[in-house]
This record gives sequence, C-alpha cells and structure tokens, in this order.
Amino acid sequence: MSKLKLIITGWPRGGLGYIAELLRRSGVDVGQTFDESTSSRNIEDKLQAAKEIEVSPFLVPWLGWKKLKDIRVIFITRDPMRILNSFHFHGLFHEEKMSVVKQRAYRVFSNFEDTYKGKPVQAATAFIANWYVMAVTLCPNLIELPVEEDPSHLLSVILPEQVVAAPFCPPTVNSSNCRQVLVPSQLPEKDGQNMLSLLIKLRYHTRFWLPCGGHAHYTNADWHC
Repeated sequence: MSKLKLIITGWPRGGLGYIAELLRRSGVDVGQTFDESTSSRNIEDKLQAAKEIEVSPFLVPWLGWKKLKDIRVIFITRDPMRILNSFHFHGLFHEEKMSVVKQRAYRVFSNFEDTYKGKPVQAATAFIANWYVMAVTLCPNLIELPVEEDPSHLLSVILPEQVVAAPFCPPTVNSSNCRQVLVPSQLPEKDGQNMLSLLIKLRYHTRFWLPCGGHAHYTNADWHC
C-alpha cells in the first residue's frame, strides 16, 4: 500500500527544488521519486516506493489517475515570465538538443511537435500555459501556492496540522541564474496575450506597481510589459 499523502507539483524550473529543500531543512522527509523517468510503465512501482510527501513536476499528467484521486495536491506557481526566461536561457525548446521538458511536451500534448518545432519561444509559452491548464483540469481541487510567498506561509499551507518554524533556506536554491530578457510585448501577439492573461490570472501582473515581500525570487510586475 502506498504511503503517499501529499503531492507537490508545478512547472519544471518552477521552484520545486526550493520547496523540497525548505521542507528538508524543516525536518520533513520529502521524496522525489517521480523523476523525469516517470512513465506509464513504471508509475505503479514509483507509487509503491513513494514517501508521504512527494515533490515532482512530472506528476501533472497523472493527476486524474484514480489511484491519486484521494491524494492532496499542491501546485506551486512561479512567475510564468521567470519560467519562460529560464526555458529560453537554458535552451530547453531549442533544436540543438532534446531536453526532458521538450520530450515531455511532445509526448503529452497532441500535435505539439508539429506546431512548435523550430519555434522555441512559442513552444515554451504554450507549454507553460498548457501544463497549468492540464493540472487544474485533471485536479480541480488542487491548492495553488506561489513559491514567492514567505517561507513561514509556505510551510503553514503545506503542513497545516503541524507547527514548523521556518528554517533559513537560501533564496538562491534552485535559482535560474539567468537574466530576465523576455517580456510579453516581445512575444508574437497571440502568445504575448496568452502569457499576459496567465500572469493576471495567477496574480503576477497588476496595472499598478505593487512592491511585495517574499524571498529573492520575487519580481515586481514593472517588467511585465
């Protein structure tokens, strides 16, 4: 029988490494069993090997699986433009290599390769939007939790029945370490509009400059233009 009680998922390059490290420093036994090798062939074995709390972006396509229907799910959000810039900086949708993220997009989304091959920015934008839509469609009751929140708030949502003092966790853990060079207005018109809609929906964009707290991953909306 599986021990799994909580799935923490989100986007690749979406701050899940930071969440996993924050939990470990808090004394929580966290698993990352569902790695990039997760597939329909081994999902059963991985489920049996899972810990009570598992962190993985690669579980999104299985959130509608009947064996996960009673599992609590938290989707970690991160500023989508941060993720887009990270994908672009690391060349995850460029043609020079087959990245894990691009490979997963080709497998999960129909006609994705035919539509976006050779269009790395458009492909990255589509992946970010489609990955989120897939998650909330397969698991309508999931909890959305911004990685930019204060560590104490993150822990209070992830572990609501426990009182855990937030440890020091460097905000550079799992950082993209890349310049933010792309803004929505630089994207093809349709992609830019779709990205802006996602930013607004997830509350990463407002019409007015609004300084907020959190750790160093947070970026104000002044460059979402």
